[in-house]
Amino acid sequence: MYKIIISIFLFLNISYANSCCEHQVITKQNNLNVLFKSNSYKLTDNGTKNIYNYADYLFENCDLTIVLEAHTDSVGAQSENMNLSLKRANSVKEYLISLGILDERIKIVGYGEDKPKVSNILKNGRQINRRVTARIVEQR
Repeated sequence: MYKIIISIFLFLNISYANSCCEHQVITKQNNLNVLFKSNSYKLTDNGTKNIYNYADYLFENCDLTIVLEAHTDSVGAQSENMNLSLKRANSVKEYLISLGILDERIKIVGYGEDKPKVSNILKNGRQINRRVTARIVEQR
């Protein structure tokens, strides 16, 4: 009797393990908010963690297509900020692709300084505005 129970348990455990994604994290998140240092598009350690967790959500929802929306603070020329926001979006996109998310599932848009989340007057506000977020645009 015990051998049967142990056999069933082992079978179920192996079946469960085989059905799990290779890419596992503790926290699954369905939103993305990656912050950047001033005048930089280099991903921070915290940013890569956020992207890694978001990739897990995308792996579990393979029918989703997203737009990465990139922003800057208001420091610097508007044209430079537009270019910087596109570089930030590309940094996040490239990291998602390196984790196995298909390129065709990710679109990018750069807003530069045109859509601040908060006022750029204070340093903390500028930090919040230097971000890339994700928006779901369709289910395939």
